[in-house]
Amino acid sequence: MPYASLQQLLMSLTFPAVKGEILDMADSMDLDVEMLDKLRRIPDVEYFEDSDVSTEMRKMGYEG
Repeated sequence: MPYASLQQLLMSLTFPAVKGEILDMADSMDLDVEMLDKLRRIPDVEYFEDSDVSTEMRKMGYEG
């Protein structure tokens, strides 16, 4: 079974969302190790829309 994508994760969330909520949802999904590692390193702030999370992931070099 293929890993869930960042887009699938973000579509599963209700925004605004804080880092803990994002990580809780990520833990419930089948995500690849690189994505989980980078999600754990995003700033601990409130994210108002999915693009805010995507931007932080791209800053860390995540292209998935």
